[in-house]
Amino acid sequence: MLHSMTGYGSTSFNINNLSFEIEIKTLNSKFFDSKIILPNFLSSREIEIRNILKNKLPRGKVDLKIKCTGNYTDSISFNKEVIKSYFDELKEISDFDSSHLLKAIINLPNSIDKNELNFSESDLEKLDKAIEEVIENVIAFRLKEGISIAADLQTNSNNIDLILSGVIQLSESHSIDLKNSKGLSQRIGLN
Repeated sequence: MLHSMTGYGSTSFNINNLSFEIEIKTLNSKFFDSKIILPNFLSSREIEIRNILKNKLPRGKVDLKIKCTGNYTDSISFNKEVIKSYFDELKEISDFDSSHLLKAIINLPNSIDKNELNFSESDLEKLDKAIEEVIENVIAFRLKEGISIAADLQTNSNNIDLILSGVIQLSESHSIDLKNSKGLSQRIGLN
């Protein structure tokens, strides 16, 4: 069965009051080439998602985009005790003013806690299942497109056969006409 390299699939679903949209587009390419766009809180799963794509869609240019809407802002909080400790220590050993010290302290380890979204194992399974569903949609799209391409190729091949038959008939008819005109020319003495 002929498969096209061009495909498309999408789905949407919810996890914990967050709405997700997954979209995959594929184009022809000799090798696997992927572009993955994820929300920041899913960036740690990029390699795993790329492996799922590569396993199911081993050839072609694959663009995957996951959008998330809802209240999911990653929050940050300052570790006041750690910052104060850094500040006191640095104040003792430096002559910098407070604003310069504070800028430096913010970049030191444990000064800021980033509270990222955490997903349960079942939430991650739901995400993976949705990605698999979209991949299956892409494969079905490619198959449907391949059937259409095969039908077009068959139609074009049949048309070429018809035209070729016509050309052969015209050629045979032309050959007969040439022989007849040659014989006529000889009979009337034009040669």
